[in-house]
Amino acid sequence: MQITVDALALRGALKKVQPAAAKKTTLPILSHLLLEVRTDPDRLVVRGTDLNVSVEAQVPAALPDGMFAYPVEVGAGCPPAKLFGQIVDDLKSGPVGIAFDEEQSKTTITRPSKSSAYKLDSFRAEEFPSSMGVDQTLELMT
Repeated sequence: MQITVDALALRGALKKVQPAAAKKTTLPILSHLLLEVRTDPDRLVVRGTDLNVSVEAQVPAALPDGMFAYPVEVGAGCPPAKLFGQIVDDLKSGPVGIAFDEEQSKTTITRPSKSSAYKLDSFRAEEFPSSMGVDQTLELMT
């Protein structure tokens, strides 16, 4: 999985989704977010859950022409919600590259203007609880 999104749009999505991720849990996967790259149109779907409440937000992959961008590659991974959110908060604005290595179960966050990269231990998407039995869906407007 890999995609490039705008840092401000990603931060806005995380503010909606992060509260749904469990902070104290006996299931470690619940303290993580599901990041899923989908196409048609290219977008990053961010989902958090505590098994009682699930929240999902979408971030478009569209960036101005000429900006660094990963080629969009469909896939999914589950980085830790708190640490992922802290890193994204520290990134001010501009493009952010996100990639997930399934072999090593690592999520990588990069900035094209910086030479640094953040690598986070992550879970595979298959370990994230499915949103079965959805009772009610609300669309949040911001």
